[in-house]
Amino acid sequence: MLEGISVELMVYTAAMFIVFIFALNSILYKPLIGLMEKRDKIIHDNEEFVKENSNCIDEYNAEIKAILSDAKSEAFKIRQNLLDKYKAKYDEALSVEKQKLEKSYDEFLSKLEADKADFEAKLMLEFCTYKQDLKELIQKL
Repeated sequence: MLEGISVELMVYTAAMFIVFIFALNSILYKPLIGLMEKRDKIIHDNEEFVKENSNCIDEYNAEIKAILSDAKSEAFKIRQNLLDKYKAKYDEALSVEKQKLEKSYDEFLSKLEADKADFEAKLMLEFCTYKQDLKELIQKL
C-alpha cells in the first residue's frame, strides 16, 4: 500500500509546508492582521470624532435656534414699538384734523344760520313790500 509513496518526500513536503506556514505567518499574516487592527482603530477613532462633532453640531443648532428666537422676539418688539409710536402720531394728527373740521363745520353752521336769518329778514321785508304793492294793485282794480 505504501509502495508508490516516498516517505522521504512526504516528510520533506510536510517540513516545507510547516516552514512555509511559519514564513507566511511572520511575513504576511501578522502584518496583515496588524494593518486590519490599525484600520479598525482608525475607524473607531473616526466614529468617536463624528459623534463628538455631531454633539457639537447639535449644541450649535440649539444655540442658533435660541439666537433666532431672541432676534425674532426683539424684532417683534421693535416693530410693535414703532407701530405704537406712529399710531400715536397718526391718532394725534387725526385728532387735530378732526378738531379743525369740527371748528370749520361749526363756523359753517353759524354762517348758515346768519345767512338764513338775513334771508328771512330780507324775505319778510320784500314780503311786506309785495304785500303793500299787492294791496295798492287791488285797490286800483
